[in-house]
Amino acid sequence: MLTITSDVTTAEAYDSKLSVKELALVVRKEGSLVETGVFELYQNSPNPFAKETNISFRLPESGAAKLTIYDVTGKVLRVYDVQGAKGLNTIKILKSELNGNGVLYYQLDSQSHTATKQMLVID
Repeated sequence: MLTITSDVTTAEAYDSKLSVKELALVVRKEGSLVETGVFELYQNSPNPFAKETNISFRLPESGAAKLTIYDVTGKVLRVYDVQGAKGLNTIKILKSELNGNGVLYYQLDSQSHTATKQMLVID
């Protein structure tokens, strides 16, 4: 059994503003359904992509969310400010909006959660 505790060090995570974020360990099977009351950032699809891709995420409640795409040097390529609905949301990303190739990172920030994943843009 795996658990996260504060026995040795404090069990917490930090966002880019050094705010303390909730830390949880979630295990699920590939393809299983996720509860609607949880935060989750999914892998973009398709990945890699040449023209466009979709980034989906799940919010525990409706509210503002920010999706930031940046390159391996940390340079911000695009920011999408959205009003997310409770449950599943999807943002379509066009390669022409990014001005970048290769490995890129995308980070989703909501009121109380942050998650980051990487994607591959090809010619």
